[in-house]
Parts: sequence; C-alpha cells; structure tokens
Amino acid sequence: MLRKYIAGLVIAAVIAYVVSTIALVSVYSNAVVSTMASVALVVVTAALVYATFTYSEAASRQAEAMNRQAKAQEEQKEAIDRQVAALTDPVVFFGEEEFETSTISQFFVQNVGPGIAYDINFILIRDSEIPILTQNLKLSDLAFINTPIKTLAPGQKIPFGVLDPRTNFYDETIEVEVNYKNKPEAEEPFRQRFLIDFTYQKGMAQVRPPSIADNIKKIAENVKKVADS
Repeated sequence: MLRKYIAGLVIAAVIAYVVSTIALVSVYSNAVVSTMASVALVVVTAALVYATFTYSEAASRQAEAMNRQAKAQEEQKEAIDRQVAALTDPVVFFGEEEFETSTISQFFVQNVGPGIAYDINFILIRDSEIPILTQNLKLSDLAFINTPIKTLAPGQKIPFGVLDPRTNFYDETIEVEVNYKNKPEAEEPFRQRFLIDFTYQKGMAQVRPPSIADNIKKIAENVKKVADS
C-alpha cells in the first residue's frame, strides 16, 4: 500500500513538471520559462528525494519488524527444543542411602531421567578426611569413582562404596561432580555437583524403628525362651 502511494506521488510530480513546462512555454518567453522550469525541477527533485526517504524509512521499519518476528520464531523454536530435551535427556543422580534391612549406608549412582546417559565421569572435589568405607578405604580409593561408566539406562541404579558404621563419618562432607552426555557424539557434557553432608544423621540410629530382620530375630529368641522354660 505504501509503495503504491509513493509511486503515485512520484508520477504525479513528474506529470506536474511536464505540464507546467508546456504551459510556461506557451505563455512566457524562453528565459522566463527556463527560470521557472528550473524552479519546478527543484521542486520535483525535492519531492523525489522526500519520496525516496519515506520509502527507505518504511522499508527499514518493515525489515526491523521482520527481524523481530524471525527472532521471536527462533526463540519459540529454542523453547520447544528445551521442552523436548527435558522429556528425553538423562538425569544422573549421585547420592547416599541406607540398606532396606539395616541402618548401614552406601553410595549409589542412578539415572532418574528418561534418556540413556553416556560417558559418565566422576570428579571428586572433596573427599573425606579419614577412611569411612569398609576395608579402610576413602571414596577416592574406589575403582568405580576413577573409571568412567559407558552407559546408564533410564532408571538404572548402581550401588557401591558401603560406609563403615564403626567410623565417625558423621563429621565428614563429600562433594562430587558428575559429568555425562545425552548422546555419544555430544561435544559438551552435562555437569552436576552433589554435596553429601552426614552431619544430619547424628543420633538418628537411636530413633530408627527396628528392621524386619531384627523383629524376626527377637521373635525367634522369645520362642526359644518359652520352649526352654
């Protein structure tokens, strides 16, 4: 619409210039006609310059609008890609838990995401100051920590590193960084840090309910006492 308006303005200016020149020739002398034609040419030129500037400004605004639209579409595409990745990427978790039948704890690594994790590496940022694992070992002594895992399936869990209950590991803090990829050819891995502070477990052993194995043992002992009496 704007292009048609500007084109019409330019055509009208040119026609006006031609018509005015012809009219001046028929009425005035050549000198007067030449002067007035020059003035008319200046006016037409100014009109053309104004039309060109107006068109350039309008084209610039249109280009900016198109760029904004393209940027918005790109941002929308990136948001969709992030949503799709959240539904397909692996999520590797490093933690510590108790055995189901006792109060003994162990370390574990698990893929809690929907996708396969590749090339899982562990970087031990902070180890315990004393050996807190069975066989008088630290976390850094385990081959599991020092050896990358090639793949970890969704939901797959690998327990390792049993904590020695005879040690005072409640005063220890461990920090581990886990690096992994969502595809073998990925250049940049995911990086997550896990801080494990055992301080919160102090005194919990006394308030935990007895396990099923403990209850069965007590029942067996009571039955034996009744049988012996």
